[in-house]
Amino acid sequence: MNRISILVIFVCGLLVFSCPTFIRPDHKTLSGYPDRIMLNMPGDPATVRAITWRTSARVSRSYVQYAIAGSYVPDSSEIRQVKGEVFNRKPGFRPYKNHRAILNGLKPSTRYLYRVGNGKKWSEWIQFTTASNENLPFSFLYIADIQNYIRSDCSWVIRQAYSHFPESHFFLFTGDLVNNSAAKEWQEFYNTGGWIFSMKPTLASPGNHEFHDWGILKNFSGYWNEFFYFPQNGPESFRNRIYYTDYQGVRFIAVDGYSLVNIRNSNEIILNWLNEALENNPNAWTILMIHYPVFSCTHGRNNPRMRKKLLPVIEKYGIDLVLQGHDHSYCRGRNTSVGGDPEKASMYVVSVAGPKANTINPVTWADRAGSDMQLYQHILISGDSLIYTSWTANQKLFDSFTLVKNEKSGFNTVIETQH
Repeated sequence: MNRISILVIFVCGLLVFSCPTFIRPDHKTLSGYPDRIMLNMPGDPATVRAITWRTSARVSRSYVQYAIAGSYVPDSSEIRQVKGEVFNRKPGFRPYKNHRAILNGLKPSTRYLYRVGNGKKWSEWIQFTTASNENLPFSFLYIADIQNYIRSDCSWVIRQAYSHFPESHFFLFTGDLVNNSAAKEWQEFYNTGGWIFSMKPTLASPGNHEFHDWGILKNFSGYWNEFFYFPQNGPESFRNRIYYTDYQGVRFIAVDGYSLVNIRNSNEIILNWLNEALENNPNAWTILMIHYPVFSCTHGRNNPRMRKKLLPVIEKYGIDLVLQGHDHSYCRGRNTSVGGDPEKASMYVVSVAGPKANTINPVTWADRAGSDMQLYQHILISGDSLIYTSWTANQKLFDSFTLVKNEKSGFNTVIETQH
């Protein structure tokens, strides 16, 4: 083979490898058009939204155009434009930029259209609806531990959950969205929802697989902030992964359980913040989202350090519902084995959406338990009732209960549903 032939083969290979028009893994396919568009709630859910997206490194400008949705795509007189920012530049052979823009002053309970772009190349028009500024009924979807075979085996769970309950206001993830926090896996996470994530905002707390653990050195994934922009009201060193948001009468609190257990000198910072977030809580309902279970249901997954730190705070403030993951199995109940008043006990749930399944232990504290299932949960809050249902990915009801809050005492009565 002569030099010219070798050169031709090399150039052709280089074109195939670098050109975005060829079929290549999504995480490396970039153009001037926006992709990986995520809707976020960084402030008052009734009046504020944020959008994150990604483009090729060539794009230098960030804009969002938006308008109240009507019966047709808005004309230029109705469109408002907000300038965004490039907040992250990813170098390398296939460099890209991350963009972010915040929409303030939105009207409550209002449907909007928006698109993102650089002024010339735009995304499609996308719709979302703001929260109410009153404590009206709403629902959300709770998903735990996608983690493994993300695109191939978990996409159907996210899409089935959305298809089953399209009226849900947002997704709530309790960590381990990926397995080793590689770029390809984060792209696969986005692919599980795709355009759904650009319409429905996400709340999430990190799991241990959002960290790179090299013994003494434990590094939180930089990809997390490319997708998510949560309320910035957590401890300064844990911004965007510890936070709370108030949504129509419910305070949602996200805690980074991995840091609480594994990061030196984090305990006091996190627990002091959590106590303050619970002490100054005007809402009737409180939901805690954390990756590590306070009470486990899988062999070898007991978390006594987590329980010692967190249980006294949960019991002190009577958190209504604790949503968790990590165990790759399912269990749900009010654990009163450690003492305390059964009427004041919180409800704990551990669930899993991914295909990885662990052997379940005999669980004495759980009212419902199981394994070898991919699950999604729909939770509806309506006045003094919280209605919970857990579904297998083929849309069969696996578990359900209702919490009814006593207005005077603030404690909950549990109504079990026959299965």
